[in-house]
Amino acid sequence: GQGDAALEHLRKAVEADPRLAGAWSDLAKGYLAAEKRGQALDALVKLLPLRPDDIELKIQTAALMANQGDPWRGVEL
Repeated sequence: GQGDAALEHLRKAVEADPRLAGAWSDLAKGYLAAEKRGQALDALVKLLPLRPDDIELKIQTAALMANQGDPWRGVEL
């Protein structure tokens, strides 16, 4: 569907330039909307080094880690 096409477009964007923080953020949001939490978490983890001072991002990432059954992974944040 249209959502899958948008996710594919964003995946290609971050493959072409992994420094695109906005694309990583949109990709994570798209995965969350599609209930693909593991892939959303992967995107958030890639986004963290690009936004190291973003506390909300760290909280969201840690919460998703806990939701995925790996709460201690969030301690690394």
